[in-house]
Amino acid sequence: LYGGAPLPKEKTFRFLVKKYMETYPDVKIKMTTIPGDFYAKMKVLAAAGKLPEVIRMDDDWTGEYMAYGFVYPLTERIEAEIDKTDYFAISWKPFLYKGDLYGIPYDAACSMLFYNKNHFDEAGLPYPSRDPEEWTREKFFEYAQKLTKDKDGDGKTDQWGYCIMPSWFDTQNWLWCEGATLLNKDKTKVAFDQHPAVDIFQWKADLRNKYHISPPAATVEAMGNEAMFAAGLVSMILCETWDIPMFEDARKAGKIEYGTTHLPSGKAGAWHRATFDSWAITKNAKDFETCWNFVKWMSSAEGGQKYLVGEATFAPPNKKVAYGEYLHQDVYWDPEFVIDILEHHAHLSEIVLQGAAFWDAMNKATEGLWLGTKTAEEAARDAHRLVDPILAQEAHLRPFMSWEGYPNPLEEVIPKQEECIYRKGKK
Repeated sequence: LYGGAPLPKEKTFRFLVKKYMETYPDVKIKMTTIPGDFYAKMKVLAAAGKLPEVIRMDDDWTGEYMAYGFVYPLTERIEAEIDKTDYFAISWKPFLYKGDLYGIPYDAACSMLFYNKNHFDEAGLPYPSRDPEEWTREKFFEYAQKLTKDKDGDGKTDQWGYCIMPSWFDTQNWLWCEGATLLNKDKTKVAFDQHPAVDIFQWKADLRNKYHISPPAATVEAMGNEAMFAAGLVSMILCETWDIPMFEDARKAGKIEYGTTHLPSGKAGAWHRATFDSWAITKNAKDFETCWNFVKWMSSAEGGQKYLVGEATFAPPNKKVAYGEYLHQDVYWDPEFVIDILEHHAHLSEIVLQGAAFWDAMNKATEGLWLGTKTAEEAARDAHRLVDPILAQEAHLRPFMSWEGYPNPLEEVIPKQEECIYRKGKK
């Protein structure tokens, strides 16, 4: 079995595998984590026919396994043995290819804005609202400026209002809130050379390079974004739920008190990246039934899902557990807010089949933007040159992860938010 993810994800994977072997003591599982560029290495193993029997399918990276037939379609078994409505509807989408399902969602995570309550209290600012109508990009910028300080009077900033993630990837969240997208509707070309997308890319880079309310690149590279928030050096940061254990350690050590809220809303509302993993059975499986039992157990309410409760790294995509034990945990962080995002504010990444190649090309195109050496328009031109050919290469394998069938910021989305449990006067 291959897990293929760095800590803290790997810790959770190994914990679940251990629980499975305790439940089925006759089954022995060897779990391997490949260090370094494991997605590229997995492509080599797949091409050589040396994949393990079971692999983790990450929604952003593993479309090629389905497209090139490295894993078994599981549609018939899923239809016969699993009620798909027990899961968040959006969680199935990444594992559907040309009418077949290749995995069962077994974990969920989402982005959210974390803020340092101590910093807000010191500045006399109210905590960010969870009402998208009140917590806007304009309000966020106002607060970030007020929270950026030279606390020791040496002429140098030592507390920043916000810490940008120097990545096109988390910028998707900001795009969706304004009704923009990274790619065009057909996923044949980069689309962030259009307005308002190009303006959002530039605005985000300007938070660091023009307004200086985000720490400089060298400081972030030395410490890491999440570590800077945990150390109390930045007031707000966009992170995923798997960062909660680090922030909880910092809170328990007396370094921070934190809260969570939506990314500031735009004209399309408040949207968060949601991500899901599944386990898939490869064509190298020697005992399909044993592999199927493992995959099914990991996603069942009676099996692996109940063990995700208490593991702040992930939420269970199985709603029986999500709305049961997970929701009613007595914990500092807010499981109810995570569920609300997954039900009403979740958006999948703009996934393509060649995830690793796409990721590398986008990083090369946009790196200079975050460093202040190129503009967003220049980054978009470089993205067309580097990314569009990758999209063209996989066009014959489409459709995969089309816009159809899940919340689409290209369409009207504000009415959907009326269902949200976090509305003014309710939370």
